[in-house]
Amino acid sequence: MRAAPMPALDRLLRLLFTTLAAAFAVTGLLFFCFPDATVGTLNAAGRPLGFPPAPASPLRFWLSLAVAYMMLVTLLAAAIARDPR
Repeated sequence: MRAAPMPALDRLLRLLFTTLAAAFAVTGLLFFCFPDATVGTLNAAGRPLGFPPAPASPLRFWLSLAVAYMMLVTLLAAAIARDPR
């Protein structure tokens, strides 16, 4: 017995959340592999907006939080992509 065809909205949601899951995973990996470049990029983006640069620090507590959050949103997006309804 064949499954009923997936509605167009479900296909669109599956594509959207699969793409988001991949983007979140890549971003989390970039945060983890290049923490100094992450801070540099954020400083460069904030400079034209008048934000002060983030201070240099050997502490990396923000990194564990950022990577954990990106892992969480990656898993949530993947779960939604698996079953959009």
